Amino acid sequence: AALAARGVSTVAVTLSGSGFDGDGRLVDERAFATNTYGQELEDLAHARAAAAELGLAGAPVVVGHSRGAAMGLLHADAAGARAFVGLAAGGHVGRFRPERVAAWRRDGRLSYALPDGRTWWLETAFLDDLEAHRERYDLAAAAARFERPALLVHGALDRAVPPDEARAHAARFPRGVRRELDGLG
Repeated sequence: AALAARGVSTVAVTLSGSGFDGDGRLVDERAFATNTYGQELEDLAHARAAAAELGLAGAPVVVGHSRGAAMGLLHADAAGARAFVGLAAGGHVGRFRPERVAAWRRDGRLSYALPDGRTWWLETAFLDDLEAHRERYDLAAAAARFERPALLVHGALDRAVPPDEARAHAARFPRGVRRELDGLG
């Protein structure tokens, strides 16, 4: 509301194939299992096109959290965004140990432990997409190319993305600023 009051249009996107609902709850096991980075980037492109149809044209400021920050950066780079904000943004995608990838291929799915204790699964469509498009999903290269302002905010106690990885990622942005929040994870 504060942004809208200042004439700044905002669009919040819940990636349709992710399995998450509009409130951020993971609710669709099948969508989560078959989701890919490619689908998420298509969702972002469709959201940007829809915003343009509503008259919200111009270079966006892209904000994303965690995996959404990874996809947001890739979209911001490709879409010519005027700025990027990453919250708990990791510096690479697809960090799977070789033995996990081998088991994933063998079993046709990979178990994924959710923060709430549930276990869901990723099918091989995710892995196939990642392996086929590694260059497209190269966050280090996207960060180095992104010459517009970038703000990366990270909790010092984050267990999913270690602070050292977040520091290295932020350093790749030519105009990046990093803020580490003490006592938060």
